[in-house]
Amino acid sequence: MRLRSLAAGAIALAATTVALAGVPASAAADPAAKIGPGLNTPGQHRVVIELNTSSASADAAKTEVKAEALSGGEDIVKPPTQVADRTNFLVATETYDNLVKIAESANVVGIRKDKLNSPSLVRSIPIIGADKAHAAGVDGTGSSVAILDTGIDEDHPFLAGRIADEACFSAIDDEGTESLCPSGAPFQIGLGSANAETDKCMKNVQPADKFGICDHGTHVAGIAAGKKADDKLPANGVAPGAKIVAVQVFTRFNRTDYCGGAASTPCVLAYDSSILTGMAYVSAVAEKYRVAAVNLSLGGGKYDTYCDEGDGADFKKAVDKLLGQNVATVVAAGNEGFDASVSWPACVSGVVTVGSTDVAYKAPTWETFTDDVSSFSNRGVMLDLFAPGWPIFSSVPTNAYAGFGGTSMAAPHVTGAFAVMAQKTNGGKVPTVLAALKRTGKPITYASAGKQVTTPRLDLASFFAAQPTPTATPTSSASPTPSAAPNDPTKSLPIAEVESGDTVKSTGGPSGDDNPAPATCKRGSGKNSLNAAKWAAQVKSGKAATIKCYLSIVDKGSKVFSEVTGANTAAKAYKVLKGKNALDRELLAAWLNYAHGVYNTSSKVHGSTTFAKAVATAEKYRSGGTAAQVKKATAFLAAYVNK
Repeated sequence: MRLRSLAAGAIALAATTVALAGVPASAAADPAAKIGPGLNTPGQHRVVIELNTSSASADAAKTEVKAEALSGGEDIVKPPTQVADRTNFLVATETYDNLVKIAESANVVGIRKDKLNSPSLVRSIPIIGADKAHAAGVDGTGSSVAILDTGIDEDHPFLAGRIADEACFSAIDDEGTESLCPSGAPFQIGLGSANAETDKCMKNVQPADKFGICDHGTHVAGIAAGKKADDKLPANGVAPGAKIVAVQVFTRFNRTDYCGGAASTPCVLAYDSSILTGMAYVSAVAEKYRVAAVNLSLGGGKYDTYCDEGDGADFKKAVDKLLGQNVATVVAAGNEGFDASVSWPACVSGVVTVGSTDVAYKAPTWETFTDDVSSFSNRGVMLDLFAPGWPIFSSVPTNAYAGFGGTSMAAPHVTGAFAVMAQKTNGGKVPTVLAALKRTGKPITYASAGKQVTTPRLDLASFFAAQPTPTATPTSSASPTPSAAPNDPTKSLPIAEVESGDTVKSTGGPSGDDNPAPATCKRGSGKNSLNAAKWAAQVKSGKAATIKCYLSIVDKGSKVFSEVTGANTAAKAYKVLKGKNALDRELLAAWLNYAHGVYNTSSKVHGSTTFAKAVATAEKYRSGGTAAQVKKATAFLAAYVNK
């Protein structure tokens, strides 16, 4: 018997539990009732063992079940620390008789097969109106999208400079499988760990796999958040201002029986456990990177009703955990052409299920398109949205571009849209944002199950024209979702609704970064601007609550602070204000002067140049300007804003 990996950890459970096979935990009197279908056959089975991880029994459950599963004496692969406390299941390879023994434990909720999933196989941006959002200065800046897929081409020009984090959960089961983590281990975390150009991805593959077997994830990431870098692709992705969290969840299979024949071997497939571990990782970093949505362009099977029990029980918990963090889970509906059905995990309630429509371009303007439901797309009442899915041009490994088609390509349009909406609505709740996208989408009516069904096709242009802005509600008082400043300097920043006459009073508490901002955090009523050195002195003076409030205001308005510099605490802000980066010093001082009430966005700081234009220009040069432009912006802020 072989216990494969505790790295298959997903999301911490609530005290109540549901058996994976749809049988309540009270069925413990019959251990076999906890075991899912398809496992009562000869041989060994790779399974997911869900544990009762209520606070009182979590350690006991893991210890007892590991001891039983390891009675054959094999080693345990310990999970990465980033998801260890979110583990609620084990992955083991066992015979049915041993599974029955394991199921006798009261700490085992259910046992099911660890299924395999395949990838669901830009000029579509004007179709969904994302170009209109970009023109209005709303491009997803201030948030991130998580792409759980086949990795990413890290140095691709379309994605350069915006990959915030990477992880790899690539389970291996026998001699016919290989981890796609660069280290060769079943998991790896950190920049470089989701590299889609490793030898395992690029070498000893079929000639048809021109861009390797890990090309899918780079294509998906480009649709969601690519940024035009050259003339090879004359458009941005949906949210070119968003950051990317790339998570590799696939495994290389060298077996013809899994890949569908010699002509398609090797291939990539993803275990359920790897996907769930990837979702656990996104949950762990969601606040740090302000993840707006996680994209899952993968799946398999056929479901005509919600699958929240059985195979979907553990995934449902993961989805709900992310939803509680205000992170949307966007899933491709599947490419089997099913009527009134979708694939797993698109069948789980709470996900945003996306089908595909066709795109027909007319050269040279590329302006003509159709909205026919793609012949391959699953469809029906379980869909939330359609988006363009055939053919879609995007980034692929080796710094190239290619056209792919599928609901895999439709889903990241919606994922990117959630990043755009996170900026536009200042962190609106996922259900409210989804309702707005559905309400303003273009109605697509088609026949399904003998009746006419209407599913909206994503249309950001319609949303921006109608301006039905959802209520901005942070996910919790501890982790608000701020919005970044629009690119258009003539527009008011999200925080400009607070008048400069409002005041902030220090709570008088002790200094230090743990001292919270006042419950009512508003801009100050200052009259005189301060330079960086004087602001550093103010930060050090002990008015921690006031500074904390000001930094939270800066965080909501700026593209640089705190996401890029990390200056979200008094101590870190002090380091920036006293640091060697002159432009960062002047930018932070300028934003603090704004928070102090010295300037409004429309205040003229020099000639016709407003405060908003001055900081927008400086932040633009900081992210991609020449040395001369950076020097000029630094001097301007020092002379006219922080005087």
